[in-house]
Amino acid sequence: MDRLATLDPPCGVVLAGGWAAALGVLKEARERAEQVGRDPWEFAVEIGELVNSGIDHSGLRWLISRGLVAHAEEVFDPAAPARSFRPLANLCLPDRASFVLTVDGLLLAERLGLTPTSGGAAPGAPRWDGERRELYWGEVVLKRFRARAENQELILAAFEEDGWPGRVDDPLPPTYARDASSRLRDAIRRLNEGHTRPLLRFSGDGTGTGVCWRARPAAPAPRHPDAA
Repeated sequence: MDRLATLDPPCGVVLAGGWAAALGVLKEARERAEQVGRDPWEFAVEIGELVNSGIDHSGLRWLISRGLVAHAEEVFDPAAPARSFRPLANLCLPDRASFVLTVDGLLLAERLGLTPTSGGAAPGAPRWDGERRELYWGEVVLKRFRARAENQELILAAFEEDGWPGRVDDPLPPTYARDASSRLRDAIRRLNEGHTRPLLRFSGDGTGTGVCWRARPAAPAPRHPDAA
């Protein structure tokens, strides 16, 4: 019997919506780690990003139980040369849990042809209006800044200036007061908060030196707010 056949979930549940998108996100992270010769844990995906892709905690526990993903709790140490993790011996999912695709998970994701947008994300790109301090997806205002948020706005301005590529270099100016990668992670976390609708997601590139974005599954096709 094909060993991968034993990994297929009943009723094709992994192919549905957020399950597929979550596996696609994990597959992309593992492939990026391989491209730059890094340990896959350096590109581990945080639980918040996976949940926002559409999978729930039960789904994550199912993937762990089937050996398709591994999880651990991240321990933040700005002075460490690499990301650090504390092993998790059971199916608990703390707020700082992060995930990597196992070899079996990678084989299954490749077999199913999964990508980060397998859940059905729409084409298009966001738009940042620096004067109004508003982030748009089509005609939808996703986030409006009412208070000063310099780091978040610098990231959005960098994406807007470059035409919204999938990744931009860390645009935050250096400071002696805080580790650069830690400051960037904090800015990305805050950038994902307060959206009016869950249509897109920002994430680190796994190296601490860049920011990525992707459309959430089922995002509507964008339309300029001034369009007729």
